[in-house]
Amino acid sequence: MIPNAVIFDWDITLVNSVDAIHGALEDTFIKYSNQEEAWSREEVLHWLSRSMRVSFKDIFGDKASSAASYFYQEYKNRHLKNITLAEGASYTLEILLDLGVYLAVVSSKRGDLVREEAGILDLKSYFKKIIGSADAAEDKPEMAPMKLAIENANFNLDNNVWYVGDCGIDVVCARKSSCYSIILGSSPAYVGETVHNPDIYFSNHKEFHEFIKKTCKYT
Repeated sequence: MIPNAVIFDWDITLVNSVDAIHGALEDTFIKYSNQEEAWSREEVLHWLSRSMRVSFKDIFGDKASSAASYFYQEYKNRHLKNITLAEGASYTLEILLDLGVYLAVVSSKRGDLVREEAGILDLKSYFKKIIGSADAAEDKPEMAPMKLAIENANFNLDNNVWYVGDCGIDVVCARKSSCYSIILGSSPAYVGETVHNPDIYFSNHKEFHEFIKKTCKYT
């Protein structure tokens, strides 16, 4: 059965941006923090699961606003050029577009930045909506950005809408919106020490391709 929509997380799920984000964060820590040790790549991966609107307040306190501005400036000016499309992601989008599926993005990253990245990677034409942090009244994993992602569509959020991500917070997002949860990458999916099991898991986009072809009878 062809889904009404497939909504994607962005970082790690569709694009390789962790190293670029890591670099911009290190620049920001140097300017705003007395932290002696830079974050590891794994810590950045964990941080990416949270809303940037919230996480900057936790890290930088009353300097959050200026630190966030500096981070985005550094990311755009020095690191944005380093993002690449995840292996197999392009074919995933092509299959779903060929099937006539409504495609959207809901990310924890600031929305204008996600849309800029989509433009750089020539992905904007694939998606009806690209939603990020601060675009809706609440951020992912709450339902507000998911509802905004299908605004004006002729269907509702339910099990016939797939939400595809890479971590536990993406499972939580799918559950809160009554959507079918798909995880690409490492399993199990954690939020803190709690395991969140998706409806189905694939280790990479190639495995996801086969699922789409079988489920949607695509040849």
